Amino acid sequence: PIFCLLFPYFLHSKSAFKLAFSSSILITDTFPKREFRGVWVATVNNIDWPSTKGLSSQQQKQEFTALVKYCKKIGINAMIVQVRASADAFFESKYEPWSHWLTGKQGQLPNPYYDPLAFMVEVCHNHNIEFHAWINPFRSVQSSRIKIADQHIFKQKPAWHFKYHDMQILNPGIPEVRNYISEIVRDIVSRYHIDAIHFDDYFYPYPVKNERIDDIEAYKAFNPSKLSLADWRRENINQFIAEVAAIIKTTNPEVKFGISPPGIWRNAYKDPEGSDTKGLSSFDDIYADSRSWAQKALIDYIIPQVYWNISHNVADYKKLINWWEKNSFNTQLYIGHAAYKMDESQLNAWKDGREIDRQIASNRKLKRISGSAFFSVSSLIKNKKSFTDSLQTKYYRHPALLPKMPQKDALAPSAPLHLKKIKTDTGWLLSWKDSPLAHDGDTAKGFLLYRFPDTCQFDLENTRYLIDFLPASKKSFHDKVTENSNYNYLLTAYDHLHNESIPAFQFFNDTVSIKVGSVIVALQTAQIEANASVNLQNGTNRIILKNLPHSLIKGSLNFKTVPSASINLTRIFPTPTNDNLQDSASVYLNNKLGGIDRQLTVLSDSLYVFQQAEELLLKNQQLAKDKTTVIEIRDLTDYFTQSLLNQKKKIRDLTEAKKVLEEKKKRIKRQLAELNSMETDSTKDTSLSALLEINSAFKQVIEIAISYQVKDVDWRPEYNLFYNKSSNELQIEYKAEVMQKSGQHWKDIPLSVSSEIPHHNEKKESFRVPAIFKIAPKNVSIFSSDQKQQIFLGNDNPEFQSELKLNIDSATYPDICLNIHQATSFEWFPGKMNVFINNQLQQTNYFKPKVLKDTLNLVLGKDVDIEVKKEMLNTKSKNYLLFKKHRAHYQLIIRNHKNKNINLYLSATEVPKLKNKKSTKFFDKAMNAFNFRNQTFEWIIDVPAGETLKMVYGFEYNEPLFSKS
Repeated sequence: PIFCLLFPYFLHSKSAFKLAFSSSILITDTFPKREFRGVWVATVNNIDWPSTKGLSSQQQKQEFTALVKYCKKIGINAMIVQVRASADAFFESKYEPWSHWLTGKQGQLPNPYYDPLAFMVEVCHNHNIEFHAWINPFRSVQSSRIKIADQHIFKQKPAWHFKYHDMQILNPGIPEVRNYISEIVRDIVSRYHIDAIHFDDYFYPYPVKNERIDDIEAYKAFNPSKLSLADWRRENINQFIAEVAAIIKTTNPEVKFGISPPGIWRNAYKDPEGSDTKGLSSFDDIYADSRSWAQKALIDYIIPQVYWNISHNVADYKKLINWWEKNSFNTQLYIGHAAYKMDESQLNAWKDGREIDRQIASNRKLKRISGSAFFSVSSLIKNKKSFTDSLQTKYYRHPALLPKMPQKDALAPSAPLHLKKIKTDTGWLLSWKDSPLAHDGDTAKGFLLYRFPDTCQFDLENTRYLIDFLPASKKSFHDKVTENSNYNYLLTAYDHLHNESIPAFQFFNDTVSIKVGSVIVALQTAQIEANASVNLQNGTNRIILKNLPHSLIKGSLNFKTVPSASINLTRIFPTPTNDNLQDSASVYLNNKLGGIDRQLTVLSDSLYVFQQAEELLLKNQQLAKDKTTVIEIRDLTDYFTQSLLNQKKKIRDLTEAKKVLEEKKKRIKRQLAELNSMETDSTKDTSLSALLEINSAFKQVIEIAISYQVKDVDWRPEYNLFYNKSSNELQIEYKAEVMQKSGQHWKDIPLSVSSEIPHHNEKKESFRVPAIFKIAPKNVSIFSSDQKQQIFLGNDNPEFQSELKLNIDSATYPDICLNIHQATSFEWFPGKMNVFINNQLQQTNYFKPKVLKDTLNLVLGKDVDIEVKKEMLNTKSKNYLLFKKHRAHYQLIIRNHKNKNINLYLSATEVPKLKNKKSTKFFDKAMNAFNFRNQTFEWIIDVPAGETLKMVYGFEYNEPLFSKS
């Protein structure tokens, strides 16, 4: 993907792509956390891979694997590999033949057979490198010297082509041609796990002296808008780019679409929107309006090939990258670098080996530039003037995520779970568990591991603390640090579009227990108000709250905290059991324990052998004394003495080694016990846990207010009733012991009772707290022993409100009435009542509601012994000249079937027309009043025992027929 400004007739050749030296320059010790670090891998003319055509499949695989490993080593994170150079394929295609540059003969299968594209994608992904499938869309035949296969598109559709400088070019002006290439893109995107489709700078061919594009017939046939020839050619390319973008979006929307056009869109002397340059431009010379593709967001990234040096007199590198930063709009912008010029160019700017160093430093000063790409990988491998060494050791010293693509996927993956660390002989062993599925179903592509000194604040944007990229399959990491220091570790997950999760800390406040503050109970249901104290670090914290019951009502869990800490409930899950404790750390320690046991066995066997050998030496020494001369005995004594000393030393060494191993075994067992206790600490009851994500503005300790509801509740109430005769005061104290079937047990906790706790409405975000009243308020009013009732006459069916009458012991004590003002329903629950008269316990009753229903229940509704009926006698309306007169008369019939006199409190709401007017008639046999503030009629009526009262009442009023005007 290169054109030469000063030599417009330049053609690709293998000798053209070389690399030069890059000497040291001073840069700051900061590195972008996200950066595109790409390299082009050209297959045309075997520039980069395969090294030559016709290699065996095994040789091709070995060469490409070596390329990937090299790119990984120097910090590359994206490879742009040419898979369709000249209407031929480096993959199994139903449209086009196998590439001449792959097998040496166009149309010939690899031997032995394999699919190079599938293989290359897999190798790149295994090394955490993105694979961008690079397609040259319109070049059909590279040279007339190449023998093409019968299924090649030129032989199938010669009318779709025009010849240009010994090449056959597919004519972009023919709609069928554009559709044909679009279908090839669809085929690749639908069958291969590529990360992007990439086009280079070849659309209409670069201008060559004395050559002409032969597309006049197509121009006449396919130009309904009657555009000029140049505008028509640009519109053909624009339509093609839009078609490809739509196909990628509908076929696999996660695949990116990128283009690397020439570095100059248009020169300012032709267009004020253009750059301050004087070179060949994509708009005017190859009819590629690359700026509009970025402006219309048809592509996801653009890599202009800015192949000039800084201060170039025709096209200044700095001027161009500043122009592109302002004209890339919302499209990701990377810059293409001419790495081959490090070796090839004779200009002074390239000779010192520092030009690309300067260019990368310039890129990183501009916010919109998010990375670089180099042409080509062969130039990097040649490492002329140690340029690649400079790239590896300075600019790409730390790994980098690729830039985000929010238009593709803005949702971050879930964080990994259960990050733990344990001390080993050589550092720290970390282990974790998989990230849960994200809301969009994404899984983690890999993990980022950060290491911070324990005195350091967490800064995930500072890449000096980012120590490694880890594949998704990895669940442990042994950080071998030589110094005896403590470190804090953070682990994040990233998905295939490099969205990063919130961090999992190496420590959890997962021993935080909920402290219950109060309980609100109803039949079989309870609402718990609780709190938890949490120690937060600056940033995102992951907290596990323990001791939530299994009978938790779904959707009822709520949290409140301080404004400086925001809470998201990640999920509720069962506390893990011992069956799933075999994580990486446990496996590591158990394996190490097994190895120590094997070593101890060998040591024990060796000790036994040496101890036996010592005994044999002693026996042989004794036997030798009996059968040898004095001189021989002297020699043998020296020999045996030395041998015994050696044996004893070996026994001591083995014993010491055994002792060391046994101590190590004890230490590992302690670590295993500690590890297991971390997991089993919260499994001693059958509880649930809630995993929270808490974002804190600073380091702080906060109180979280927690409320939730549970079902399957059983409880034993106790009522203490205190009555003071002298002061005529009554107090009722209420206690309860509450049991929950999953094992929770609450005692001595403030408790209230509601007739009903409403269920949580999952469609609403907020949880509605029930209207709660105490079953017996501590301060109550005392009335006479008669039960009072109030009758409301606001409708045809009068309503009664009774006061609660407590018969403690009717034979000894007076009746006591409790005036219930706010309760709309009331229940007494089975339990125990202690009655205190003047603070002395007088009696204890164990009761059930049905037993004491008449004396311990508030009755709402009609009293069967009192009959109230309202009848209309007459109603009239009469029109006068200035007003209309209304009259209505009713009769109230009251029958008292009780054997005692009663007082009735009656009230009636006003007729709307009567508002603020006095009635003309009231009951004759009642104390009459009209409450203007409440707009109600009120009467107190005495009804003798066994009698029936009939009372007439009514009203009259005038209604004006005209307004005041």
